[in-house]
Amino acid sequence: MKRPVVLWMTIFALAGAFLYIGLFPRTETAQGLHLRVQGLIGHGKFSQAEALSRKALALDDQFAKSYIDLGNIYSFRGDYVLAEKAYLTALECIGADRVDQAVTHYNLGGIYKREGNGRQAWMHFLMAYEMRSEYYVIKNDPEGFVHQVETDMNLPAEIFHRLQTLKTALNKGRYQEVLADSNQFLKDNPGSRYTVLFLKHRIRALSSLERYEEAIQRLESFRRSDPSGVHKAWIDRMMDLVELSARERFCRIREDLPGQILALERLKEKFPSESFTRGIRLQLAELYLKAGDYSRASQELRGSGLLRARVIRFCLFVGIASTLLMAGLTFIFRVLFRGRYLQQRGSPIFKGSHLYLFWVFLLGIPGLQVLALLWLKTANPAIVSLLLTHLLLAGLCLFFLKGIYRLDNTTLGFAWKANRFNAPLPTVILAVVPIVVLLGMGALHDYGARVPSSGVRGLIQSVSQRGSGAEVFGVVLLLGLVGPICEEIVFRGYLFNCFRWHTSGMVAVALSALAFALAHQIPVLLPYYFALGIILAVLYSKSRSILPCILTHSLLNLTLLTLSWLS
Repeated sequence: MKRPVVLWMTIFALAGAFLYIGLFPRTETAQGLHLRVQGLIGHGKFSQAEALSRKALALDDQFAKSYIDLGNIYSFRGDYVLAEKAYLTALECIGADRVDQAVTHYNLGGIYKREGNGRQAWMHFLMAYEMRSEYYVIKNDPEGFVHQVETDMNLPAEIFHRLQTLKTALNKGRYQEVLADSNQFLKDNPGSRYTVLFLKHRIRALSSLERYEEAIQRLESFRRSDPSGVHKAWIDRMMDLVELSARERFCRIREDLPGQILALERLKEKFPSESFTRGIRLQLAELYLKAGDYSRASQELRGSGLLRARVIRFCLFVGIASTLLMAGLTFIFRVLFRGRYLQQRGSPIFKGSHLYLFWVFLLGIPGLQVLALLWLKTANPAIVSLLLTHLLLAGLCLFFLKGIYRLDNTTLGFAWKANRFNAPLPTVILAVVPIVVLLGMGALHDYGARVPSSGVRGLIQSVSQRGSGAEVFGVVLLLGLVGPICEEIVFRGYLFNCFRWHTSGMVAVALSALAFALAHQIPVLLPYYFALGIILAVLYSKSRSILPCILTHSLLNLTLLTLSWLS
């Protein structure tokens, strides 16, 4: 590039930069001024820091961090009256920021301690102690802050050790141990200044055991024993926690999904930074998935911070479960059918490594469906996710059968030609299976059993209530065509043939039917799906064709879909 060109490009770039600065001047914000104040306080320039803090408050008179800065400046100067006023004003403006609340309460406790007001100092140190977990998680200070607060609270070594034991037991779910230990302390030390610390752990344990009435009675009793109202704010917070938890449980028992979501949303709103809030957001994500609100489910799952941990845990589950399944099948193949296994051992088809990969995909399908629901941006991602996962598993089986094993369509039963087709058999099955299904549903209703929510059932209900024409067509396509074709290729075309290759025909029928039943993930309907799997496997074995199985499966699904929409 020639030098004049470079020179002119530099001139134009500088001119554009100056023009940008002139047209869009830098605007100062309260947050930016607060960051500058932090640097000035660190260098001891308190006068300039105070001026900038007041400038930030002129821009936003509700900016709590500037009040905290002013409190720190006055504390360094020794003007504790103005510092107290600034910190109290900050507490009114902080809102839900638990970190700033912890710091402000701790600083106020220090001021009251210097003034000799032990009662007020204890109250603010207690509030800082309650919020310690949020502080050291965010500030990456797991030792300094909490130890400093405990030192200022003058906790005796015995009390500190018992509190740490209770906290460990509570985190590990040993709630009865927490109740016994806290109850023993409250009996032995009535009216102790440390009562609130032990009562907090007792209330948390009672709430975890869903003994809400007892928790409320304990809090009311403590309120009566605190006439001066020193712990009123803490009691009100714990009452809100217990009452909202009780409401959530009541809605869960009644299967009131909107009520359960509302109770958990209020819990999240009132306790935005507690240690249990992540679990609440995870529950909300699962409930929003059931309700079909996938954008909110994705938002809550990401906000919980547990998405990565859940994915890792699910992958470990899939790996371990697949290994255990293969170990059980290998035992069946080698011990119970040793002769047949040795005969087929050197064969290039239906290898154990391919079967293990199949189990990994089959067990991973629910996780893939959830991820697809969260990340797909279509109008109804449930239909698309089910279609994609069905096609993925069927594609894997076809890759093994046609791409690696190179089996022809006649051998697999994918064609009508040269297959022994018994016409009365599928006709009888088509007539009998819907009747068996209706009788089974009626028996479940008579015995008071409820069919739990599942992905397909929730999809059918949501589409029948407020679905568009395209969504109705998608459900019919999924249940009437794509689903039956893919499931028959997977469970009859691949899995049944694999089991029959290594075992006898009856064992292959039973194992493929069991896998078919478990894959639907509805424990109440497990006998029905197992019976249906046996019928379809026998039909496939007798007719030597997968086409009557697809036809039977498709008509059965459409029959159930029609009955569901009519009801």
